[in-house]
Amino acid sequence: MKRRDVLGLGLTSAAGLAMGSWKVALAQSAYPERPIRLIIPFAAGGATDLHGRLLAQRLSPILGQQIIVEPKPGASGIIGTAEVVRAKPDGHTLLLSTSSTLIIAPAAVKEPPYNAMKDLITIAIIGVQPVMIVATPGLPVKNLRELIDLLKANPGKYNYGTSGSLSVNQLMMEMFKKQAGNLDVTLVSYHGTNEVARDLLGGHIHLAALTATGALPLYRAGKLRVIAACAETRLRAAPEIPTAIEQGMPDLVVLTFNAISVPAGTPKPVLERLNQTMAKIMASDAYINDLDRLGMELFAGSTPEKATKFIGDLILKWTPQIKELAAQQGG
Repeated sequence: MKRRDVLGLGLTSAAGLAMGSWKVALAQSAYPERPIRLIIPFAAGGATDLHGRLLAQRLSPILGQQIIVEPKPGASGIIGTAEVVRAKPDGHTLLLSTSSTLIIAPAAVKEPPYNAMKDLITIAIIGVQPVMIVATPGLPVKNLRELIDLLKANPGKYNYGTSGSLSVNQLMMEMFKKQAGNLDVTLVSYHGTNEVARDLLGGHIHLAALTATGALPLYRAGKLRVIAACAETRLRAAPEIPTAIEQGMPDLVVLTFNAISVPAGTPKPVLERLNQTMAKIMASDAYINDLDRLGMELFAGSTPEKATKFIGDLILKWTPQIKELAAQQGG
């Protein structure tokens, strides 16, 4: 991937202007009035939690308030996300949302407790990263062509692990299997990335789908082999890793993302303050370095409008496949 710069960050509206500039300034000066909760809808210690804590360190001095990071795991991120949806829409409860919480989990259940497009406002996409196809070092393949040939010659012999049923990792691997000619590879579902990595390194599973954040430290330590990054361009943090597109699979692009969202109904002056704050953070070299360490990259033009379109496009793209997988697994 190429380094992306934040462009055109600003939020204006006719309604906000009608309030009068002095009222907007007054509202902005009053916010935030107390410490801000940053809800992480996954367990402490994971990649999303780490990103949230790095972001909190950048947010606090700009907003002038303590940022309290609160992991709220459960139900593939639904529990923590639903808590934010129910929170008072005053900007004092933020959500570190992800592709799983905004797109995959709601599509996988029959009666989701929220609608990401109606019940939340996403301020900014704060980082994107590809899902990667990785292999145990003992697997005799070095690229996608060799992997596909091996799997076709040995139907049902090999397996792959993902961090949770109906995760973005499983979605990517099922897309890979289908696009490569309906490969026969067995799914082994785990409760988290650490379990996947443990069994992959131990040789108990052959393949895995990991985000760049989960894969790169093990790759750099020589403990696993990265076969392909499922991205449009090579990753800035690991430019030597080829994409699936370069290896003959032009449609195998699966990016996961982290974003900052707030409850619908949050006042426009608060949205504007948060938008300006995120623009300042994402324009800094310090934050870009944070993302590099996580194997993530900036999202170009991260306005609320562009974030909403990005999420909406992924909902349209992924929902049919998610529902198909859910039906196959009895969801």
